[in-house]
Amino acid sequence: MSNNINQFALYILIFITSLVFGLSYGSDNQNTYLIHGLTQIYPDFLSVDWFAHNTKHYHEKFSNIIVFVNYLNLPIDLSLAIIDVILRVIALIGVYQIIILLTKNHTLSSFIIVLTLIVLEKTNSVAGTYIFTSMLQPSSFGSAFSIVGILFFLRGKFFISGVFIALAGYMHTNFLLLGFVYLGIAHLFIGTERIIKRCVIQFLPMFVILAMELPFLLSMLSAENGKMATYIFQFIRSPHHYVPSNYLFDFVLFIGWSIVGVASILFIDFETELKKRLFGLYASLLAIIVISTILTTVVFVPFISKLFFWRMAPFSVLLSQIIFSIAVINLGVHSKAEITTRFLGKCFLLLVGFLFILRWYSYTHGMFSTEMFLIMIVFLIPSFLILRYRLFSKVDSLIFRKNTILIYCILTFSLIFVYQFSHSFYQSSTLFNSFPEESESELYLWVKTTDKTDKFLIPPDMNNFRLHGERAIIVDWKSTPVDPDGLMEWYERMQAITGLDDISSFTEAKEAYLNMNMERLLFLKKQYNVHYAVIYNNKNKLNIKLTEVFKNEKYTVLSLDEL
Repeated sequence: MSNNINQFALYILIFITSLVFGLSYGSDNQNTYLIHGLTQIYPDFLSVDWFAHNTKHYHEKFSNIIVFVNYLNLPIDLSLAIIDVILRVIALIGVYQIIILLTKNHTLSSFIIVLTLIVLEKTNSVAGTYIFTSMLQPSSFGSAFSIVGILFFLRGKFFISGVFIALAGYMHTNFLLLGFVYLGIAHLFIGTERIIKRCVIQFLPMFVILAMELPFLLSMLSAENGKMATYIFQFIRSPHHYVPSNYLFDFVLFIGWSIVGVASILFIDFETELKKRLFGLYASLLAIIVISTILTTVVFVPFISKLFFWRMAPFSVLLSQIIFSIAVINLGVHSKAEITTRFLGKCFLLLVGFLFILRWYSYTHGMFSTEMFLIMIVFLIPSFLILRYRLFSKVDSLIFRKNTILIYCILTFSLIFVYQFSHSFYQSSTLFNSFPEESESELYLWVKTTDKTDKFLIPPDMNNFRLHGERAIIVDWKSTPVDPDGLMEWYERMQAITGLDDISSFTEAKEAYLNMNMERLLFLKKQYNVHYAVIYNNKNKLNIKLTEVFKNEKYTVLSLDEL
């Protein structure tokens, strides 16, 4: 009966945790990733848009999901959200199975601590990386399958691990390429015994997918415009991802969790072979992130940055959190060892890690913020559990028995879940909230009344226009092609709408668009056969009077037919 109750609680916790991230469709990255799939279903969708029909798209295999859902005659928006929830559930079950593998004691309590941290931090890490987000995208498959692949790696089932990493890489090539690196290093850490056999078994399924991707990857490497396109993408379009100097403070949280993970792993005894695999994987994840950061800060190696090793940072943090939760629960319930220098050293290391994490929370949320209060709850009580026999030797041990600790974990999770769910679920769920906001939605309703072959000039930060307005545009900042030639075309179009020869940042591009003048409008109409221009009210400095065909509180649309 108790086991049934625990299983029921487990699945409820997994399901509600999977919901806390939100349920979204048609926002953020989906403005880019949905376009190719929709053109496969509706060939006339954005029929005169260059990005939709004349460029190489990121993660084109993601389109197969959209096409399949449409083939089943299911609503695309709701179906993609449901698939995303299923992937989150799979990943969280994988996390629970990792905990079961690493410890046989109080697995549910340990798991709840991990879920609490997942809910609190939303799996966000350096360089804007994450494991889960509010919408289905290629990385959703990559993240879920990678966690399952890591689970089987820790179990020593290298072929099955390779299969799941290959599936992750099939949907998102970056997960495949990084898999070769961090798993290869992990096998080296395990030792040289049977290393060739282990690697062949591990990488065989991954090589199958790599062979499929190799022609395109080679074409990217040999492209004439490759070097310049890489510079544009890394330093102009996405420095928030590829240039660590733009997000150095993010590493404070990563460092904190890494120190906590290292300290926690010293508290736990593992079976020898499992210990080798765990240490190897954990060390490899830390190594690739540390080394890649050094090679893009102390010196800058574009190829290292382009591989985007930071994508594995949330997985390294998650592994730290898993190890921490196991150490806390096991020490809190079982440990009665005397205080020793070694024990104090481990505790000091934990304290240093906690201080890094608290520093990050105090800086990003505020010293007296709710988030700061919640993370201190997560840390203070487990710290008390670790030290209770040393500080309160006469306390009745029954107070700390299994059920009591489980209840505490559930209460802590409930507190943080209620806070996060109430503050972010609706806001993050574009399936339910008013997205886009009212003024933008009014604009798109009008835009859909124009001819389907009309083209629009829009501000570079209007990322939702293609998907929600369903009309062609010259360019926006969000959606870039993956191939170098396409990226160069994107940059040329951005130069055209901003009037800048050299664009250094997103902020500069937005400001330049506000300085639109008649000369630039005439050029854009002739060059791109554009019919309408969208401007922000009370921001643009265009003094020439043109016919206003639409106007609301935020936007004005000008007809360019009279030019």
